[in-house]
Amino acid sequence: MSVQAYADEKIFLCGDSDIDGSVTVTDATVIQMYRAKLRLLPFKGEQLGDVDKDGMVSVIDATYIQMYLTKMKYPESINTPVKPRVMEFENGSAKQIVKYSDPYDKNYNNSNSDIIRFTVYVETDYDTDLDGKPDLVKVWIQLPRAAAQGDYKAPVIFEASPYCAGTGLSMFTRLDEAFDEKVIKEMPQKRIPEGYASTEELSAKAKVEDWYYYFDSDKGGESFYSNYKSFDYFLVRGFALVGCAGLGTRGSQGIETCGSIMERDAFRSVIEWLHGDRNAYTGISGNIKVEADWSSKKIGMAGHSYTATMAYEVATTGVEGLETVVSSAGISSWYDYSNSQGTPTYVNYDYTTFLSDYCASRLFEHYDDFTLDLYRKWKNFAYSQQRGLAGDYGPYWEDRDYSKADNIKASALIVHGLNDDNVKTKQFELMWDAFERSGAEHKALLHQNDHITPASEDDQTDIMVGDITYKELLNRWFSHYLAGIDNDIENIPDVLCQSNADGLFYGYDSWNSYDSQNENGSLVMRPDSTDETSTVSAKGAHETNRELLKSAFNGKSSDNTSVFTYEVTTPVMINGTAKIRLCLKTDNIDAENTTVAAALVDHCEKSFMAFDPNGFDLEYTEIGTSVQGEGLEPFKLVRWNQSEVTRKIISTGIMDLKNPDAHFVPSTSVKADEQVSSENWYTYDLYLQPNMYTVGSGHTLELYILPYINGTYDDYILNIFSEEYLEMRGIRLEETVIHKHDYSFMIDNSKSFAVIPLDPTDSGK
Repeated sequence: MSVQAYADEKIFLCGDSDIDGSVTVTDATVIQMYRAKLRLLPFKGEQLGDVDKDGMVSVIDATYIQMYLTKMKYPESINTPVKPRVMEFENGSAKQIVKYSDPYDKNYNNSNSDIIRFTVYVETDYDTDLDGKPDLVKVWIQLPRAAAQGDYKAPVIFEASPYCAGTGLSMFTRLDEAFDEKVIKEMPQKRIPEGYASTEELSAKAKVEDWYYYFDSDKGGESFYSNYKSFDYFLVRGFALVGCAGLGTRGSQGIETCGSIMERDAFRSVIEWLHGDRNAYTGISGNIKVEADWSSKKIGMAGHSYTATMAYEVATTGVEGLETVVSSAGISSWYDYSNSQGTPTYVNYDYTTFLSDYCASRLFEHYDDFTLDLYRKWKNFAYSQQRGLAGDYGPYWEDRDYSKADNIKASALIVHGLNDDNVKTKQFELMWDAFERSGAEHKALLHQNDHITPASEDDQTDIMVGDITYKELLNRWFSHYLAGIDNDIENIPDVLCQSNADGLFYGYDSWNSYDSQNENGSLVMRPDSTDETSTVSAKGAHETNRELLKSAFNGKSSDNTSVFTYEVTTPVMINGTAKIRLCLKTDNIDAENTTVAAALVDHCEKSFMAFDPNGFDLEYTEIGTSVQGEGLEPFKLVRWNQSEVTRKIISTGIMDLKNPDAHFVPSTSVKADEQVSSENWYTYDLYLQPNMYTVGSGHTLELYILPYINGTYDDYILNIFSEEYLEMRGIRLEETVIHKHDYSFMIDNSKSFAVIPLDPTDSGK
């Protein structure tokens, strides 16, 4: 009996170790040598026993040989070639083609895995650690063996996560020296390759320690941190996974510079290598080049929060090869993450330096004094810039404002929680507008939870989106945009939104519907007070959402609030960004952090059900199982729970009283040219965070104008943790944003009103 198989387009006999066209005693001898673990001798340039000629003697070869020796019947008919193993699709989605192997098993190696794993070092443009050479960033590759040996070119999912190389809570002190960020924006000449290594050679040398490691550090690094798990579902279905933590992280060169173009472009460089347009090397030293010859050059980026932010930022470059991004709760403007219309909203002024410290894992273990001091100088620069602007928009934020993009080529699925109090929903709208300006295809999926992704690796949960799971939706998305499968995913509604009223997902024609509101598409609210003016004082006012819901939000104006109300007689669907036009005057123009804020609240005397995470993830009920694949643990299929409430905050907003010219677009929040005068009235346009929210019949919309409002995220940090904990996180109390309580402002009621955008297809007039 003989068994034939393809290898390099040649037909050969299984068991024909010397490949001379027949199975002889010589072949049986070398096979016995292999089984006895004797040294294999080269013959005709081939590795003896390598039946399928993939360059290594593996379990597959041993199976062929054993079948031959025992004369077992081969499942394929005699003389029928075995087809190369490639990606398979069913009903528009990729099917599992390989069994998962655990890369964190200490006994793992590539020779006995259907998944090949190894690392490369991609060359970037910048020299942020000033060693005279462009920084290299460490990149971890995972791909099915069939792609590694050339059976097919693998579409790639790239996760750019500064978190993945380890994070730390102890912060680095600033080095109080003048520093110009221009010095780390220099672009030295690129390396000249001195040799070439193949994927086979790299994978043969790969070790578990390359991607699985422990920290033993007095700098506060976590005791253990492993790499990516988020996209294993796609790995076993034939996609290649690529991960990188970026500049200044463990295994990479450079320094961490959160939100900078250097950070963004380092990740862009990885895309260029995957597309064949940039060099990568086998190690941090030496110039042995390696190519991504297994890549289909069709790359998608995906992730959540910081990782989603990096995906969007890279998309703004218009880089070739990036076909699509899936951004879950990503930031589009770093200014608007920690500021709003001229005022800081985070607990400290310099959030980006805190986040840089948290991810600067290169400095957690072994580092040289020059690199450490360079980073400490950069940190002082970043801190001084943010603290000096104190909530205003300026050059530092302009360099980190990616919402202005108009050159995006990749398609996008933008995912965001409508109750996200960390990365707020304005980030979603700014991102949407950038794709719209660029003319790039884009869809949105808006859910009712807080700052999470709908399929969470942390608690291994997945949700239903219509009649499929979120993971299945992403499978169709990547199968279409990266593998070219015609599955109609591009024709889903522009916006899929989870209803707050019934918990189901349903579609809307266009998110843009709120941009062209007419008289029938909006609701106008005016002050309840019949007095000519109302005075709102900060003295004794609560600052946080929890306290406001308990006390100040009672439907009535007080010393600390002015209230607008509207009785809802038929259900209305709020769709977009509410604008509050206020005519104000204040006597306290010299006080720091004097602000005006607003909160839109849904109220009903009879309790109603609402998605109300209040700064935490929603609790859930298990409704089934979400299958991930053979070798992978199944996820819990869940439904997020609603709570019984009488009041639910729909949206909030805050702005600087000293800057009436600050509007929705981040760049309008530059420091005012002229200081406001206590003698004059000023017009303020205060914008609330965008939302899509159904208000039921018999409910009351309540709009509260008040001195300030903190999100539950800041409330959680400031009021739950001790001073020691805050300092461990690099938040010194003397550097926190302190709200003043010694000011007030007057409202001209006749000139103040709110415009609430409605969806005319889904609401009463």
